[in-house]
Amino acid sequence: MLWRAVPPLPAEDGDAGLDRGSVGLVGRLIGCVQVEFVYIPPEGLRGRMAHGDIYAPEKIDGALAGYFRPGDLTALRQSALLWTADRVDEALNSYRAEHAIGAVWETRERVLVALTGGPEGATLIRRAARIADRSAGGDLLAG
Repeated sequence: MLWRAVPPLPAEDGDAGLDRGSVGLVGRLIGCVQVEFVYIPPEGLRGRMAHGDIYAPEKIDGALAGYFRPGDLTALRQSALLWTADRVDEALNSYRAEHAIGAVWETRERVLVALTGGPEGATLIRRAARIADRSAGGDLLAG
């Protein structure tokens, strides 16, 4: 997972601003005007780290063995999604209060599948149908 924040996070100890100490990061995110989460699977992020794209070479082994283990990265993703959902709820509640909207409007999941006409179409539709079934009142749209 990559984090981008406005204002940008300051660089620390020559690591291009990507030191993600668990307490320091949250403190820096709270005052940001905009936070953008870009998800990269744990193996992809660990690969980038191993190639030296994120940390200085002397910090790579310690980071991979410490905070950037696959389980920790998955937990970090879950925390980021929950944090984002809370911000969306706050923004929606604020909008409803500002516009005197008392009733909550209906929302539901929609799963969209784009088909090419290839043999994998039936598999994609079955998979999308399972996803739609798991969400309350979810719609499946295929085209």
